[in-house]
Amino acid sequence: EASELNNNIADLKYANRKLRDQNSSLQKALEASDETNLQLSKELTKLKNHLMSSQRTLHSLQSVVEELEDARSAGREAQERVHQLGTECKELKKENEALVAQLTTAV
Repeated sequence: EASELNNNIADLKYANRKLRDQNSSLQKALEASDETNLQLSKELTKLKNHLMSSQRTLHSLQSVVEELEDARSAGREAQERVHQLGTECKELKKENEALVAQLTTAV
């Protein structure tokens, strides 16, 4: 019975040593994962800041594109108006020439 008790004590000591080793390994793994988690949190914060900056830039670019489209539209309208005015000017020149010709023949 003493021999069996000694064997049990030896088994328990061995199991205790194994559990301490396992606990130590788990503690190291936990510390490593805490460090990794901290690094990933920092990286995530940087990426969120970068994303917000990119979104602000995109919004600014969208505003610039809208302004450019408005300017192009205004430019097309102005070109159409210039064309209309050119046509009106030609018609007025013809009218003027006709009136000058009438005056010349009337005198």
